[in-house]
Amino acid sequence: MASTTAAKSGSSFGQTLQFITSIKLQELEKQRLAYYAHAKIIDEAKILGDKGDIIAKVELLAKAVKSWTGSGSLPSDKIVGGKLEMRTLEFWLQQAKKDPSFSHEIAQGWAETLEAHIKHTGMRFDCAKLFGTLFNEWLASGDSSAMVYQAGDDSADVDSMASNTSSDFVDIGRKEMYEQKEKLESIIFDDHPVDVEELKAYLEGLFESEDAGNALDRLRKELKDQGYSLQRKPILRRDVAYAIKGLLASGLMDEEKRTTLKAFQENPTVLDEVASVLNMRMAGLDSWAWPKEGILVEMRRHLNGKYRAFTDPEIIDALLLHHIGVAWQVKLKSSLRRLFDGKAWNRSFVPPTHKVKERWTEQLRGDDGSSSIESRRHNTRKTHFFLSQLTDEASRPSRYDDLVDAPEQDDGTISPAVVKQKLLHIMTTECYLNKALDGTHAVIRSDLEWFGPSLPHTSILTVLEFLGMPRKWLSLRNALV
Repeated sequence: MASTTAAKSGSSFGQTLQFITSIKLQELEKQRLAYYAHAKIIDEAKILGDKGDIIAKVELLAKAVKSWTGSGSLPSDKIVGGKLEMRTLEFWLQQAKKDPSFSHEIAQGWAETLEAHIKHTGMRFDCAKLFGTLFNEWLASGDSSAMVYQAGDDSADVDSMASNTSSDFVDIGRKEMYEQKEKLESIIFDDHPVDVEELKAYLEGLFESEDAGNALDRLRKELKDQGYSLQRKPILRRDVAYAIKGLLASGLMDEEKRTTLKAFQENPTVLDEVASVLNMRMAGLDSWAWPKEGILVEMRRHLNGKYRAFTDPEIIDALLLHHIGVAWQVKLKSSLRRLFDGKAWNRSFVPPTHKVKERWTEQLRGDDGSSSIESRRHNTRKTHFFLSQLTDEASRPSRYDDLVDAPEQDDGTISPAVVKQKLLHIMTTECYLNKALDGTHAVIRSDLEWFGPSLPHTSILTVLEFLGMPRKWLSLRNALV
């Protein structure tokens, strides 16, 4: 019994290692090919050297070294070859251009050092590919301690019977599923033209005032800084754990992939390896794209009878995109909340001045208006309704699920069901208040059908660009659709 359990544990670990290694090899091959395409700059530099323009050759090679952002990229303060400091090279090149007595032998030495570095980095990619291939073959051979567990004949027979039984049943789905699927396809694939200039003019009109303009400038700077730091910040083990937790809470993945993610959670070594893969993909984010064959979209029926479309990406793609999406969610929510609290936001009431607050404090026994009805309305709206579907922290994922009836989660997040209950309580309170003050109260409810899927991607990209999201990230957003 114990040996069987140990064998299955070894099997799971070995299969996981093989899975991670295969993914790393795929990413490594992408980066290797991209680097060799990037390293062709050596041929251009050789032409410049043959013409006798050594300084231009050094400039071209230095630019090639600095511009590479994938695996093996060079920090700005790195010393190449133990003798060439990249941070000061630009100043030396400027002096070499203006000083006729500058030794060309020194410049030639710089060129040789940079060229050797480029070739050495390419060799490192080749060696890493060779080692990864050998390691994967070793795992698959069964000679490793993480050898694959081979099930007995009985289990094979059971699996065979189960597959035969399941193959006899074909779920063709309900009529409503096909109707909603057809509607979704028309929304996604039909062209929905957007007047971009009109949309930009509308957005600019929202920030016409001086306070609004200053708030927009601050927002754009924050988003620019976020875009710069996000790709350069390494993905750690805890980031992978947060991404797995968020994916499991979202209900996006199928049962098989959910089981794999749960297995990842239990193994710190696997989390480190996944983090390594994600860092490789983040480094080559400019060339990221969906698989050529596309991804599966599954229509799932909820208890209320409605169908929703769920994508089924590969695990690594799902983790990477979830990590990036949540990072932008957290930043956008914090930045827009500051905008919501600032002077740029139009409120239904005029915020009291400092002098008015002092008078209220004297007249209301220390209350400066922070407990007033309007203040409570503002705080409730900000806390529970403003951007409520965006998460506050990566470690506390928000769930987009109106069927979750649990009250508050253990991590302090509030479920969609509780948000609806709070809304009903507020509506009831407002009804009693208005009937007591004015004798009448009216409630208007609207439902924008297919609102989320029907938003044109052009509108989304235009709004994000206006708010200041860098073009690199807009390009990734464009690649997603």
